[in-house]
Amino acid sequence: SDCASQRNLSQAGRNQAQQTGEKLRAKGYSDARVITSQWCRCKETAQLLALGEPEQLASLNSFFQNWEMKQEATNKTKAWIAKELKTKADGEVILLVTHQVNITALTGHFPRSGEMVVSQQKPNGDLRHVASIDPR
Repeated sequence: SDCASQRNLSQAGRNQAQQTGEKLRAKGYSDARVITSQWCRCKETAQLLALGEPEQLASLNSFFQNWEMKQEATNKTKAWIAKELKTKADGEVILLVTHQVNITALTGHFPRSGEMVVSQQKPNGDLRHVASIDPR
């Protein structure tokens, strides 16, 4: 993907990603599984968290300019989460790096820029917003 055509992280955003990673490691999440959108700012955020090698998941890509993809992307992400939760190790944390529109579609919560959203998957596959962590 061509990062020159995308909105990228500012220096403040890079610092925030690094500090968020430090805070997560300090809380014992040094081995989280990091799954990211394929957009440059998300991939950079995922790298700067320094919690392990990020994996890319296309359904986490923003659909802001392509709203007809909303339901398909949301359903694919929910299905991916359900599958991963069945096989993840006890205590393993899965961290998704994605976009506001995706988070809102998945959880009903409208996050601020840089906000971390903690969610729990319900038996029907929907995600419930449990908590927010503002890294500032």
